[in-house]
Amino acid sequence: EEGIEHEISGRHRHDQNGRIERAMQAVGIPYRSMMIQGYCPDSVTPDCLRHANVIRNNSPTKANGGRTPNERAAGMKLPLNQRLLKGPFGCLVFSHVYEAERAKHAARGIACVYLGCDDVNNTYKVMEWASGRTYYTADLTFHPSVFPFRANPARTPDWLQQYDVYAP
Repeated sequence: EEGIEHEISGRHRHDQNGRIERAMQAVGIPYRSMMIQGYCPDSVTPDCLRHANVIRNNSPTKANGGRTPNERAAGMKLPLNQRLLKGPFGCLVFSHVYEAERAKHAARGIACVYLGCDDVNNTYKVMEWASGRTYYTADLTFHPSVFPFRANPARTPDWLQQYDVYAP
């Protein structure tokens, strides 16, 4: 009725569906890079994919005339999302504990792992290192060169070491 026709592509033929394959590549490459860089466990995969999509939606493309997908949807130029520039996925952050919420002489921050930013609420998603609890917060102190998951050599993906036996 609407003039939409279903086009069927062959099985295992990724070259026949260019637009969708290109979109998957635009999210998949940053996702894999962030997971490898931070030695992140599989449990944070949904957060990493969400963050890769946020990055894609805030990156200008030629197809949009040099604008980001968010700018195209809004119909106007938007300011650069500063939250994306703070630190890489999986780095160490300290979530601020406000004076009204903490006991006297208690810690002013909680060690967490950065799980990306939320475009909708303009907040950061973090996972507490000690308890594993995840939540959103607006105030963090970033340590962009420290990756907590890297500290545990048992967390390295097996496929990174699959060719070690062939090394001289």
